[in-house]
Amino acid sequence: MSSQSTLEKPEMTWPLAAPDALRGPVQDLIKETQKAMATWMARRQEAAEAGMQAFQALCSSKDPGAFANAYREWMTTRMNRFAEEMNAAQEQVLRCAEIRREFATAAFRSALEPAKAVTRTRAAAGTDAPPARSAAE
Repeated sequence: MSSQSTLEKPEMTWPLAAPDALRGPVQDLIKETQKAMATWMARRQEAAEAGMQAFQALCSSKDPGAFANAYREWMTTRMNRFAEEMNAAQEQVLRCAEIRREFATAAFRSALEPAKAVTRTRAAAGTDAPPARSAAE
């Protein structure tokens, strides 16, 4: 068996080797995503239980009025839950957008550091002027 045919486990280095300025927003995004998934799963559990109760009520209905009431209660609860889910999703998107903004700001600042260092080096060397352009430019 050749070494090319064996699968190697890729190393997870980027989030761990990221500069400190970038690591914080990435960790915040992961935490927000974990919270959102836990909340979503809890809502799915509630919806499943409510659906089972509604199904039992619908099946045990003896007259059309009781059937309609059970269906109305289930639908009202479902629509209220749906509105809550949409509000929670909107809040989650806004939190993630804020984290993305922080990440972009940190990435931009970390990208500027080398350029600032070059500018300081040029200033210290007395070569503040940018390099001259060639006639071809």
